[in-house]
Amino acid sequence: MWLPNAFYPSLVAMILDLAFIAYILKVGLRKPGNVPSFLLFLTIFIGVFGELLERIAGPPPQDYFVAYVGAKLIGIGSVLLSATLIHFALDFPYRLKIKRKTREIVLAVFYSVSVIGVILILLNDYLGKPMIVGLSPYPALGQQIWGMEYGAVYDLYLLWAFMASVAVLGLLFYKMKNTKINLIKKQIVLILSGMLIVEVMITVSVLLPALFDYEMYPLSSIAMTIFSMFVSYTIMKYRLFLVSPAAETTSGTRKYELQPGTVRVVSEEHGFELFTDQVYGGIPGLLFTTKDIEKIRERYNLVETPIFRVCKTPGRDTLNPMIGEHREMIAFIISEFLEEAQGVVYLNSIDSMFKKNDFESFLEIISEYIKEEKKGVLLISLSGNDGVKVAKDKRV
Repeated sequence: MWLPNAFYPSLVAMILDLAFIAYILKVGLRKPGNVPSFLLFLTIFIGVFGELLERIAGPPPQDYFVAYVGAKLIGIGSVLLSATLIHFALDFPYRLKIKRKTREIVLAVFYSVSVIGVILILLNDYLGKPMIVGLSPYPALGQQIWGMEYGAVYDLYLLWAFMASVAVLGLLFYKMKNTKINLIKKQIVLILSGMLIVEVMITVSVLLPALFDYEMYPLSSIAMTIFSMFVSYTIMKYRLFLVSPAAETTSGTRKYELQPGTVRVVSEEHGFELFTDQVYGGIPGLLFTTKDIEKIRERYNLVETPIFRVCKTPGRDTLNPMIGEHREMIAFIISEFLEEAQGVVYLNSIDSMFKKNDFESFLEIISEYIKEEKKGVLLISLSGNDGVKVAKDKRV
């Protein structure tokens, strides 16, 4: 086994990608946006691992089979990358608001083209375009590194992946322009920063050397690993509170039929009556309350329903709306929850934890979202004297 210095950047990139994959599996694939993130990390890992095998093979190849497998994996990672990048951009940090059928068609096209590419890569040696075996003399870190190229098939899919990455930039800019939640904008800015770093590194180290015939260490795998770091950071910082919609185990019958897109101000007890009627009837629910979570679960027999406590004391499943980022997190949790399910959200007397103007602006954003998208039902009970005044349901 020959280990040039160029082996170590590839090894570090592979270890980091493995850590990202393990982390997102620990957070959970059921959380919104985590499936496309996992597929993206897995695709990057395939390419990085292939590059690592080529570095192990070394110039000239000491082990032809290792070099051959490494080259195949780089090709497979490259052709799958276009599909996983588009999937990621459609669903992260929130699902793009397009018709379900349109989304399915877009994903089907990209994944189909990528699967065809994988087949071509695997059969490349039998299609009249055998692998080119030879030196690629990049003077990396004081040593030459060696690689195997794929000719026309490989170049075609590298271009396909590059075009997909440009489309991803467009989708992310579009999402940032069309969201009112600053927390989502922060996530998009982080992802865009990672994408721009990738574009610069790949352009300088892969595309320009090919066009102008100069030698440089190819930074594509390292660049994509850096991008993975940006995505992982957004998951760690912003997405741990996100919940997977779940309904209580019931017969599925409901006393009240609430129309999607409805926002109601209710008295506290009637709010719980409406809320439990819906979740016992098979509708996923999400509850924010100032009261003790375990007592609420015990009193209303809420086992599966996600509940957050809104208070000033830090703790598990608690949010403090006096902190701007926590306030945005509540809006983000609600919007992601309703993207995943036509559920019911109950804000149980949480207005007391907000400054007056903050609660009004927060409520305006959430109400506008629910009414425009016709997704889910929002129930609101107010605290103190304001709550006492609400004797009957009032539509906002």
